[in-house]
Amino acid sequence: MYTCAHVCIYISENLGFTSFMPPFAESQGENILNGVNYASGAAGIRNETGQHLGDRISLNRQIQNHKIIILRLLRLMRNNTETRLLLNQCIYSIQIGSNDYINNYFKPEFYGTSRLFTQMQYARLLVHQLSNQLKTLYNTGARKFAVYGLSLIGCAPFAILEYGTNGSLCVDKLNNAAAHFNERLMPLVHQLNDDLPNAQFTYLGPAPDSTTFVTNGSCCKIGGGGGELCLKNSKPCSNRRRFIFWDGYHPTEAWNEKVAERAYSSESSLEANPFNIHKLAKL
Repeated sequence: MYTCAHVCIYISENLGFTSFMPPFAESQGENILNGVNYASGAAGIRNETGQHLGDRISLNRQIQNHKIIILRLLRLMRNNTETRLLLNQCIYSIQIGSNDYINNYFKPEFYGTSRLFTQMQYARLLVHQLSNQLKTLYNTGARKFAVYGLSLIGCAPFAILEYGTNGSLCVDKLNNAAAHFNERLMPLVHQLNDDLPNAQFTYLGPAPDSTTFVTNGSCCKIGGGGGELCLKNSKPCSNRRRFIFWDGYHPTEAWNEKVAERAYSSESSLEANPFNIHKLAKL
């Protein structure tokens, strides 16, 4: 069961799924037995994150939607024990937090968080709230969790365009904020493994920069939408597999595939700690 999108598509393929997991809005009947995708664009750990962009489903609302799915499972399976065992074996893949920075903390014209909290305080606040949300999922029957750290959000082309880099390759203040979050997330994963009986949490670190990818450029010319999307009728790059970013913020399929590959099979403790998703699935 997923609260992330594109990366999780590749993860599910590696796990042997032959079709995409349906989004919550289209989940009905027996199709929920193979999992549900709760992901929502612009959503965050905090309820207000992304509200200036319109409707979105925060992580708290995603958890409420999951509770609805559990009720459907109980009606469908007609056996509380079997339902519990199914939930125990599901992998809960959670990739969230970037929007709490790029569509909250670093948008002071819409949100007051940057005036209320330092970057370190905000990271502590986010990770504490995420901890409570993960415990809520645990209490509903979840036992296997794949929790992703934040990527280098300051290297997104639109972030560079909006904030400037002051001579750096990327926007340091955004990447530093993401680092504060990640530094608190990995210890949380180990703490939850220690504190919650039979829980299996793993931390999946952001994929490191690769010399085979363009790190801070976009495949298309940006300026559409709010400025971060591709310009209408613009011609994309000829080799999109070389780019991390498709437009101003969104990764290419090639990069999502690379992140998923590392999450699934990496033996590096920096990328998968204490184990990768392949091993998590076998536990």
